[in-house]
Amino acid sequence: MSAFIDAVRHHGDFDVDREARIAARVTLVAIGERLDDADALAESLPESFAAAVTDADSGDGVEEALAARVATVAGLAESERDRADGYVDATLRALRDTVPDDELARVADALPDERARTLGVA
Repeated sequence: MSAFIDAVRHHGDFDVDREARIAARVTLVAIGERLDDADALAESLPESFAAAVTDADSGDGVEEALAARVATVAGLAESERDRADGYVDATLRALRDTVPDDELARVADALPDERARTLGVA
């Protein structure tokens, strides 16, 4: 298991790796949609998660709140919005722990301020 998925599992307090992997994958898709060039972020991730960032359609979901987009990508019901928010929070904190600072700054620029703060970038 990678340090990245370990960090997602830790920050999300997930009992099983499967949920941590789902949280990471759907959040990375939503982040990838917001990035002009996702390749640098993909290079900082384990290979099994790089495609989640780079295969996203750039521009999709940009107007939608990040947690709402994650809920859509994950197929979660509106009543599960808190779960989607937890997915986002755990994944962003894992990125903060495992991705180089210069790449975090680039990702933060594509996110709303409150999410950029989760990355440790204001």
